[in-house]
Amino acid sequence: MKKFLLSWLLLAPLALYAQLNGSGYYRIQNSKTERYFVMVDDSAWLITTPSTQDINTGAFKLMKPFEEYVATNPASICYLSKHTNTQYNISGQGLDLYARVHSYLEFRQRSNGTYTIGGTGTAAGITLTKYLTDSSWRGESAPVKTAEGNLDDYAYWWIRPINDKYYFGFQPTIKASLDGGDSLYYAPFYASFSFIKNSNVNAYYVSEVRDGYALIHDFAYTIPGVTPVIVECKSDVATDNKVNLAISTVTASGNKLKGVYFCNDVEAYTEHRNVTAYNPNTMRVLGRAPDGRLAFVKSSSLVYIPANTCYLPVPAGSPDVIYVVHEIPDGIEVVKASETKTKQRGVYSLSGQRLGDTAEGLQKGVYVVDGRKVVIK
Repeated sequence: MKKFLLSWLLLAPLALYAQLNGSGYYRIQNSKTERYFVMVDDSAWLITTPSTQDINTGAFKLMKPFEEYVATNPASICYLSKHTNTQYNISGQGLDLYARVHSYLEFRQRSNGTYTIGGTGTAAGITLTKYLTDSSWRGESAPVKTAEGNLDDYAYWWIRPINDKYYFGFQPTIKASLDGGDSLYYAPFYASFSFIKNSNVNAYYVSEVRDGYALIHDFAYTIPGVTPVIVECKSDVATDNKVNLAISTVTASGNKLKGVYFCNDVEAYTEHRNVTAYNPNTMRVLGRAPDGRLAFVKSSSLVYIPANTCYLPVPAGSPDVIYVVHEIPDGIEVVKASETKTKQRGVYSLSGQRLGDTAEGLQKGVYVVDGRKVVIK
């Protein structure tokens, strides 16, 4: 009995702190500085260079605090794939470590529950093992560094499963009306992971662009990964918009949106520039039209497409404003509000809400007047 109790006590700390429990979605947090891994590039990872005998860790930088920079950042979520008890592949946001360098990371847990994370690379006959470490205590953002031995507190990491405490939540910034309904919050989004919609969060893809409209469809339950989407939320507060992550092979057939994982214009961090330039002639980005409706619009200030977002490719000469709709009106009759003052049997929004007897005083938009779709200009 004493032997059993002693064995249990020796194993208890590992059981209590065991965070890396097979393949799944995780965040990686430094135990000293509390900064989290964030993927900023998809190249130059774990490559040994004979001249410096070091390992390039430029695909990541480290960020905090959690609520401001991490909780809403899809690039902070890594998928760890188990190879052996200690070896894992790390992937996400277009980065796949093993596919690039044919090497796994060694995650070795210490008695207090933290991990050392080591990588081995070979070049020009030199094989080198280095451990990932943070660089300093100060600041909210820092590059990942490496250490060969004599590890200190900066080389120890917590592996955080995605849960209600270490959640992922949306923080949309566009407030607009869709199909003439109430104003909600929207964001363009692109991530490698899937997530499950809920009562506060929905998502759409674009199947057709025609006559100044982008036709959207929502998903039945799971929003697939590697799929650029428009996210819709009832709130702009991240804690109201938490979602459960999932693994899904479903795709959105015919999606017209294009996604961007990285917007890395800081060579000091990554030694590799990775940007998608914005072209106002052939791209529209999600925004708010002058009349308050959700639309893809031409930007006058954007230089690059932001990381983890999407855009709508369009032919040159397309309208500056392309409205987002659930149904593209066919055979629209354009009328002036003053021409619909009499003999009206009812005015409705496209969602079916009755707005009154006449179109007088309505904002610009598409309505159903006496059973016909009309545009009020």
